[in-house]
Amino acid sequence: MKNESITKTALVCLALDHYKELRGRTRLQKILYFANISGWSAIKDYLFYQYGPYSEWVKDELARLVDNELVNEKETESYSDNKLYNYRLTPDGEEFTKNLINQIERPELIEKTHRLFDDLQRYSSDDLEIASSLVYLKKADPSKDDERLVKLVKLYKRRFSEEQIRKNLAIFDLLARYN
Repeated sequence: MKNESITKTALVCLALDHYKELRGRTRLQKILYFANISGWSAIKDYLFYQYGPYSEWVKDELARLVDNELVNEKETESYSDNKLYNYRLTPDGEEFTKNLINQIERPELIEKTHRLFDDLQRYSSDDLEIASSLVYLKKADPSKDDERLVKLVKLYKRRFSEEQIRKNLAIFDLLARYN
């Protein structure tokens, strides 16, 4: 692919364009994580964090896009100490996204990513957190079997039941269709 910076920004904008309105920073982080490991391989700074894989670059890029009025950020609600934001491209952001996507020159990757985004649409934010944690931990140590992964995610994410975690093992089958 062309310039890595263009590629990374294009992936963020592609997600925002695809969903029209995306609810939550954490949701965006997880969706981008899955797209990144499904062929983009552009965002390199993912670390395992409180809600699963997290990229400081994604956080900073989203803020930059908001500051440049390419993305609209709207606080929708708060719960405990957390605020929830909705994101959508502005008209200038839509034009910016078209220009970026044209520079990627990989229509098959873009089409595949749209299909992945469609599949991820049905996942709740909690399921995305669990599924991305399972995938991240499996990538960190491919020798871990499913049961060990379930126990490990349960250890890190006590608020989820083992049954909830186990049901999200299906993410591996879904991602296999995109790799």
